[in-house]
Amino acid sequence: MNGAAKNDHLAVVEWLHTNRTEGCTASAMDEAAQNQFWDVVDWLDQNRSEGGTAAIMAACASQGDIEGVYWCHYIGPPYDATAIEGAVLNGHFEIAWFLHQYRRSNINPA
Repeated sequence: MNGAAKNDHLAVVEWLHTNRTEGCTASAMDEAAQNQFWDVVDWLDQNRSEGGTAAIMAACASQGDIEGVYWCHYIGPPYDATAIEGAVLNGHFEIAWFLHQYRRSNINPA
């Protein structure tokens, strides 16, 4: 399931979910988000319990993916200061500002 999610094969993810129990970890959501496959991420969020990690926000912020940053901020897993650092280092200052200004109270220092 991880490989299918990473490569935007939502139909395969759905089939595996119905017919298998193994093969899905938090990496499925992390890698789908890092590749900006938001349909897969949304499906995993609604149908699986593994969730994702702070790597999702770090990747989205570093890539300048504002849709991903919003998803992570409002729906996704907790993130840490690595996301702000990645945004700054890659010139995505508006994302760094957003993350700093509207950071969750549970943000973990990097």
